Amino acid sequence: MEEIKLLAYKAQWIDGEYKPTAHSQIKWVKPYELENYDFAPADIPFVKKLKEELQ
Repeated sequence: MEEIKLLAYKAQWIDGEYKPTAHSQIKWVKPYELENYDFAPADIPFVKKLKEELQ
């Protein structure tokens, strides 16, 4: 089985307009709202950690 490494970066938006390139949309939500979205299985541990750190 091939290993896939997911990387996450903490960033701050300064200005400008976001334009999605790999997905059809970008949406900013509060950490508690993440549970309202479906994530790929590989993304679930990251989303869980993000919620823990931001709440």
